[in-house]
Order: sequence, then structure tokens, then C-alpha cells
Amino acid sequence: MIRLTLGDDDRGRAPRYGRPMRRLLRDPRALDIVLATVLGLAAQAMVWRGQVAGNQAALSVLFLLVGWPLVVRRRYPLVPTACLMAACCVQALATGDAAEGAALLFTGLVALYSVAAWGTRRTAVAGLAIALVGGTIASLEDPHMRTTAQLWSGFFFYLLWLAAWIAGLAVKAHRGTRAAEQDAAAAERRHAETVVAERSRIARELHDVIAHNVSVIVLQAVAAQGVLGVEPERARDPLSRIEESGREALDELRRLVGVMRDTDGVRELEPQPGLTDLEALTDTVRAAGLPVELSTEGLTAPLPRAIDLSAYRIVQEALTNTLKHAGPATARVSVRRSADAVEIEVLDDGAGRIAPTNGGGHGLVGMHERAAVYKGFVDAGARPGGGFRVHARLPLEPAG
Repeated sequence: MIRLTLGDDDRGRAPRYGRPMRRLLRDPRALDIVLATVLGLAAQAMVWRGQVAGNQAALSVLFLLVGWPLVVRRRYPLVPTACLMAACCVQALATGDAAEGAALLFTGLVALYSVAAWGTRRTAVAGLAIALVGGTIASLEDPHMRTTAQLWSGFFFYLLWLAAWIAGLAVKAHRGTRAAEQDAAAAERRHAETVVAERSRIARELHDVIAHNVSVIVLQAVAAQGVLGVEPERARDPLSRIEESGREALDELRRLVGVMRDTDGVRELEPQPGLTDLEALTDTVRAAGLPVELSTEGLTAPLPRAIDLSAYRIVQEALTNTLKHAGPATARVSVRRSADAVEIEVLDDGAGRIAPTNGGGHGLVGMHERAAVYKGFVDAGARPGGGFRVHARLPLEPAG
């Protein structure tokens, strides 16, 4: 009985001889070396077989310009086309008999494809022009280019080169489109990461506010418990504080549920700033070199702790962006509390621009996220007369 041994192909796997080819295609430099070697040797074979008119030794040196320069076709895309045309023109002018052959045809195809696919637009046009001028010079020296058949043959020759050049342009355009899509996707990922980071920071701050309110509740409950049996009337004040702190903690807890929180980091509870700290903030900014004018209205009554913190952070981030991006400038900060909202406006007269929200800066993203927690808004953009404006509104109603 004869047993058949199945090879790699029969087992559904790729043949072994296909693996080097796949590795070659994945390595552009190796592919260029192979192309250059094959076409360079083909050009030398034309010379030594007597298929090119002229002294073989001299032609062998001259035709080193054919094929071999394809090694640098990606880094210096104009070089292979220029070298090919130089060799063809020098040979044709020296002998009066232009060279023809598959080695020249295929070298031209690869060279013109490369100059369009890897060069700039100007380089691509220059490569095509060099090929047309060089080809015309060589053709004028060809004694065979006299019949209609030879003319059509030459026309087809150049038409193939033109098709390779156009194919190179198409590949370059496709590569540019893919690069633009990848850049857009990367920018979107960076923006999403920035939003997540800002939400995590806001959530940690809201957590601190809630923790503070719960601490107040515990302390007031202890105080109320201490006087409830002896002087019940004195327990009213701590119980009222417990109710107020509890309501505020519940409001902030509802907001916290909607904000992604980074649970990996552990952060100590620390006092958080508010709008009463704006004077100290503007003093710090002035010391950093940015003149700031501050005006406030209606801030005598206390604000909900988390809104107070978010309003402060919006002003802080707006001034930080002005310091970073506005150049020499002055700034004006206005904060006004009405019955239903806190209005913030930060203006500067600088010549620079604040970094976009989808770039590396977190400032504008943080402002938008803070306002969104309270169903408010932030409007930021260039001013018609120059400079930049940030306008934010934080409603005082529960965000529920």
C-alpha cells in the first residue's frame, strides 16, 4: 500500500517557500534591495549581451545608474528617475542609437511610481518632466524611431510610465487619507482620555465635599446628642446644621453618581478653595506676570460647597490658559451671583490662542466638564477685537 504524506499546503498551512516572501514584503528596505539588484543585473546583462550600442566596458560603468539607485527610492525618490534618464541620454547621444529593453522599461516603471508615491508634489512633477525630456532626447537619437509602428511602440512605452506615475500618486493620496484618519482617531482618543481624567479629578473633589459634609453631620449629631437630654432647645441648632449638611451631601452625591471616578488613586481629604479665595488666586497670577483685575458681585451669602469649588476652578483654569497661551496680556475676571446662577467671565487682550480642547491642554475640557455636572455651560472663544473670552454659567438649582 502506498501512503501519501501531506505537505504543509495539504494541512491548510502556508507553504514554507511563502514565508520568506511574506517577510520580504513586510520589510520595505529588503524589497528595495531585491528590486535594485534584479533590475541592475538585468541592465548589466543587456550591456554584456551586446543589446546596447557602444563600448561594453564604458556602458557597464554608465549603466550602474540603471536599477541600482532604486535602493534609495523611498528616501530620495527623484534619484532613480534622474539616474535612469542620465544613463539613457548619455548612451544615446554618444552612440546615436538609443537603448531599448525590458530592464529599462521596468526600471522606469518603478522609478516613476516611486517619485510619485514617495516624493512631494513638486518632486513628483519634476520626476515626470525629467522622464519626458530624457525620453524625448533618447528617442530623437534612435534611428529606428522613423516608422509608424516604432512611434506607436514608443508611445505605448511612455504611456506605461505615465500610468505608473499616476498609480504612485493614487497610493500617496490613499496613504495621506489613512494618515489623516489615524491622526483624527488619535486626537479623539486623546480628547476622550482628557475628559476621563478631568471627570476623575472633579469626582475626587466632589467626594471631598461629600466627606466634609458627612463629617459635619457626625460632629453636629454628637453635639446634639450631648445636650438633647439636658437642654432640648439647644439641640435645635446642631439638628438644623445636620439637615442642611445632609441635603447638600445628597445633592453632591447625585452629581457624583454621574461622574466617572478614578478609584485607583487614594487621596487625603484636604480643604478645597472657593470664590472667597479669588483674591489670593489673582495675587498669585499677578506675581507670575499677568496683570488681573477682579470684580465680584453678590457673593456675601454662602454658596453650595461643590459649586463654590467648581466656580473657583473655572476661573483658575481660565487664568492658567491665559498665562500659557495669550502672550503679553492683561486679564479681567468678573464673578456675579444672581438668585439662580453664578456667572463667570474671564477676558484677556492677548494675541495668542488658548489650546484646543482636543489637543494636549486640559483647561477647556475641565471647564466644560465642571459646568456639565451642574447642567451649566461654558462658552470660550476669540474676541472680535482680539484676545480671548471665557463665559461660564453654573445654575444654583439642584442638578437632580
